[in-house]
Amino acid sequence: MCDISVQINSFLAVTTEAAKVLLRTPEEIREALAVVLDVEDQIALLSRDFTAEEIVSLLAEYSFSKPTLLAQLEFAESIIPDDVPIRFVEAVAKHRNEIWLVHLHDADPFPSNPHAHNEKNGLKLHLGTGDLYRKREVVGHVRWKDLLAIREKLQNVTLPPLVQSAC
Repeated sequence: MCDISVQINSFLAVTTEAAKVLLRTPEEIREALAVVLDVEDQIALLSRDFTAEEIVSLLAEYSFSKPTLLAQLEFAESIIPDDVPIRFVEAVAKHRNEIWLVHLHDADPFPSNPHAHNEKNGLKLHLGTGDLYRKREVVGHVRWKDLLAIREKLQNVTLPPLVQSAC
């Protein structure tokens, strides 16, 4: 097992080298790698033995432009069903009053284009079906009336067609 400090230093060095080639900051490179490789955070990348050339190749088609926030939705009560496991980012986690973010030009159009992010709980909401995703796995479904309420608040956004999910 490789010492973690060696892994960190190696990862920082190759991402810094790739950043020079791609004319980006090393932090932008590390964030982009996490998105492209669909990992929770950069820590998951430490054990991978990348070369700078591999990183440049992986990010050759990546759009570094930041998504534009289209809408921010806030609800008095949670629309996430109680049986859907939520991510605890802090020691104390609110269960109600969640905020859903919808971005224009999201780097990842999954699960719908556009879709909503609940960053506090690590969930994505398909704005056509109401399916809730963690990474690429369906973990639940919001009630139909809640999906319609969200869509109603997004009147200036082109939304995917409504399709009742089999769930």
